[in-house]
Amino acid sequence: MHSTTIEENESYSLIKGVNDFDAINQSYTVIVEGKLEEFKPWKTGKGGGTRYFDYAIRLHNGCQVPIHNSVKIDSEYLNKKIKALGVIECGPISKTSIQNIDLKRLQSIIRIEKLK
Repeated sequence: MHSTTIEENESYSLIKGVNDFDAINQSYTVIVEGKLEEFKPWKTGKGGGTRYFDYAIRLHNGCQVPIHNSVKIDSEYLNKKIKALGVIECGPISKTSIQNIDLKRLQSIIRIEKLK
């Protein structure tokens, strides 16, 4: 995936914090800003300790937006502040030994750019 500029005037919702998710529905295209990092499994609750994803975008308030495992990420973006245009998927994820967990995650990334 190569960097391209994401214009501010594109008519997509901007996700910078967890409260920005309130109006997001299934398969909604959004812009997510934050730090791209390896996914850190939840320690408690449903799915505690399970690594569902490889990467996540850490929002300014510390919450994670997981990125679906099928999305390939260039290492140049890892641990950097980024802006990503992508499709949010809302709904359950499941593993054989764990109950379904409803979760909003980036199903695909259309464009990505580093922020300064």
